[in-house]
Amino acid sequence: TLRKIQTIIGTIGTCGFLMANGYMGCNQFRAVLCCILAVGFLGFQTCGALISQLDVASNYAGTLVGITNSLATIPGFVGPYVVGAITKNNQTVKAWRLIYNISAGIGAFGSLVYCIFFNGKEQSWNRIEHENDTIE
Repeated sequence: TLRKIQTIIGTIGTCGFLMANGYMGCNQFRAVLCCILAVGFLGFQTCGALISQLDVASNYAGTLVGITNSLATIPGFVGPYVVGAITKNNQTVKAWRLIYNISAGIGAFGSLVYCIFFNGKEQSWNRIEHENDTIE
């Protein structure tokens, strides 16, 4: 449950500051401060959801991290297209507020799925069974 608590704290902080950034208008100092705080709260999520591969499958954690990180890159190349579609001929604070809210919603959804389905128990497929082989 500690992993879930850390994930929830990180999600509330990150999503809250992302959404708040949409209401900062043209105040650069406040907007940058919201971005810094949003990224700062990601540290809680790192201690929560991102480290849990070690809990469930320590023998395959490297492979799991590789798979999940590969999937996590998808928003990195889809996001700019979505931002471009929303802001094309619409460079307004309202459009950017929508982008921040979409980002916060995606983050909150991912954390909700994690908190519902993650139990932290070692998976049976993680156990490596050794046969008593003898060398002759």
